[in-house]
Amino acid sequence: MTINRRKFLGTGALATLATALNSTESWAAGTAQKKISNPQADSKQKALIKSHVMGGGDPRRKKAFQALPYTAKDELSVADGFTWYSILRAGEVINAQGDRAGDCCDYLHFVPGNNSNQAFLWVNHEYLLDNVLYGKVLKPDEKSKEQVDAEMKLVGGSYVELIRNKHTSGQWRWQVKADSQLAFRLDANTSIPMVGAAGGRTVLGTLANCSGGYTSWGTILTAEENYDVYFKEHEGTFHAYYGWGKYYPRSEEDYGWVVEVNPKSKTARKLTALGRFAHEGATVTRSKDNRVVVYLGDDAKGQCVYKFVSQGKISGDAQKDADLLVEGNLYVANMSKGEWVLLSPENPAFAKDERFKSLANILTYTRDAAKIAGGTRLNRPEDIKIDPSNGDVYFALTNNADVGDMYGAVNLLREKDGDAAATTFTFETFAAGGPRNGMSCPDNLTFGPANTLWACTDMSASAMGKGALSAFARNSMFRLEMDDSASVFARHFVQAPRDAELTGPTFLPDGSGVLLSVQHPGEGSYAKDGVGLTSHWPDGADSKPVSTVVCVVPTDGKKERFSI
Repeated sequence: MTINRRKFLGTGALATLATALNSTESWAAGTAQKKISNPQADSKQKALIKSHVMGGGDPRRKKAFQALPYTAKDELSVADGFTWYSILRAGEVINAQGDRAGDCCDYLHFVPGNNSNQAFLWVNHEYLLDNVLYGKVLKPDEKSKEQVDAEMKLVGGSYVELIRNKHTSGQWRWQVKADSQLAFRLDANTSIPMVGAAGGRTVLGTLANCSGGYTSWGTILTAEENYDVYFKEHEGTFHAYYGWGKYYPRSEEDYGWVVEVNPKSKTARKLTALGRFAHEGATVTRSKDNRVVVYLGDDAKGQCVYKFVSQGKISGDAQKDADLLVEGNLYVANMSKGEWVLLSPENPAFAKDERFKSLANILTYTRDAAKIAGGTRLNRPEDIKIDPSNGDVYFALTNNADVGDMYGAVNLLREKDGDAAATTFTFETFAAGGPRNGMSCPDNLTFGPANTLWACTDMSASAMGKGALSAFARNSMFRLEMDDSASVFARHFVQAPRDAELTGPTFLPDGSGVLLSVQHPGEGSYAKDGVGLTSHWPDGADSKPVSTVVCVVPTDGKKERFSI
């Protein structure tokens, strides 16, 4: 492909640094084939290579913020010239009814209000740290019904009202309006109808809410991911069984969907047309003929990337467009052929399988249908973001130690003719994690001011700082930079507290700050005998850790610091 390198200094075309440092590989697939092929390689180039080890950034960007040094401290560390403040903590009151925010904040969507000092924020609550909640690890059969009832309020999502006030620093800061009449919660007991070919019933609750998306008609999409740890016990899950099924024996088929939230009516519905699996998120765009397209990743080892294309077209009228995600076509990606494969009863691949003669079954058991249809198994497909300047699709594959992929990769998918509804595409590995570029296990991606590309990492508390990940003691956020020779530099920007993950990166519309969810600090607490709380962030001393939504801003208020 042809790269405008000046442009990609901002967008960070993720040429893999691990590849760049391998003498047998090119700097980036599709770019100029510049190689380090022998010991006599240019000494200046060698110095540049050495300088970007462990998140140092591009040394030629003299005006850029200085890369954050790594630290073992249990704190939220930000690059010099930046500071952060808290917006919403788990358990904080969000409205006049006394509803409280859930645990483990994740996807964030910022909605401007009626004036410059009012806004709204959607916050996913992916799961809960019951070990931190109880000060020990409780076995599922040790939990009381009252404890389970309390836990069920900690998942789902919060829609909060924000107000902007002048801080003593002289800067404006957002804070939650605790007596709001407009804020509301969704949790594991909210009544939610299911719509589409696999719908027709109402279920209780939304949970495992990971990332998400938003629509042009004003609704928010929240994605149900690891739903298999709540009502039944399974082996190999990311979290031990919570034990809810003892008191509430619900069907797992009620979960694993994308949920559409309407902030105006304070209601939600599950969109079965987008399939059922461990949904990481739901990134929305439009095709050339104005149909809605949603890109979807199934966050598990050996799972697939999907795309939904609406049957109807966007009119620009919110009321008329409201049902565009109810009916359409769901496709799975076959990477080796560069094809989007239609998941439909008419697909010949299903001719000998009676289960998939029904569209409802295809949508309910999407993983099985996708494998039969030829979907490519990938290493934990997670966040998907679209370059706003050209429609390129970036998606993160976090890792898969089972097949020797310890560090993950970011990939680039380009639709034929740049049309999001196309049925063919080109695909390439665009960046790989690893010790040499200082970034491992990419997860959440976002585009920021001046089309800069940023990435957050996702290493589990049990794996960080050990074995192949020994160089990575914390999860972090990076700005990804490309120089004129198509080398990529990951500039270390924010480092998470102990055991935590940074999720939901969202730049404010005016570019003055970036919102982050600091999720599950202290996740490894009480993991074994002799281990107590592993984090005390954000309050320090002997306090319990608290998942918190924060805003990172330039200390001097100059928002161009994000992009220079």
